[in-house]
Amino acid sequence: MSKEEFLSVATFRDVFHISWRPRHVNVKDNRGRLKDKREVMREIRTQRGCGPFVAKHFYRIYSNFKSYSLPAPSFSECGSGARSFLLLWKGYPQRLLSGINAQDASDFFNVLLKELGSELRTEFGRMLREVHDPGAREFLGATKIEMLQSLEAVQFICCGCSQLINRSSLYLMCPPMNAPQENDMDEDENQTSDVE
Repeated sequence: MSKEEFLSVATFRDVFHISWRPRHVNVKDNRGRLKDKREVMREIRTQRGCGPFVAKHFYRIYSNFKSYSLPAPSFSECGSGARSFLLLWKGYPQRLLSGINAQDASDFFNVLLKELGSELRTEFGRMLREVHDPGAREFLGATKIEMLQSLEAVQFICCGCSQLINRSSLYLMCPPMNAPQENDMDEDENQTSDVE
């Protein structure tokens, strides 16, 4: 299939069953008031192909990347990376609800996200009380503001930490670059040959 055929409306409609005009997500209730973020996220996740990860990014695009465009900013959808990190942080099994699209799973990870945000706030407070260097204090204060400005920010940190952990484990599985490599040729040269 050519690129033009692949990207045609007919292919999207007939092969992938994707609507050229996706269903509109209604951010207002029938009284004209903005819905809370949790309700909007639930509606986005019901669209074909939208799990938590895609829904999270659709929401960011729909809301024009504003931190709080809808009421109840105490909800954040967690993508797979953030879910993985939160499970690791709590010591839960890595597959626990990680690929589930249900609202209960989203609510479960949102609770964990709030707990982590609270613990980070406490830890930053402790570090700020103990640090004496003005430069370090300024850096920690700015980092605290950046990391804890919203649940979205905490979710982003979780996703980044998950990626770092995954990359680190990949690096740990590889031999060091300067480690001696075994060479089959060396063994052959050290053995004597019957043919001279």
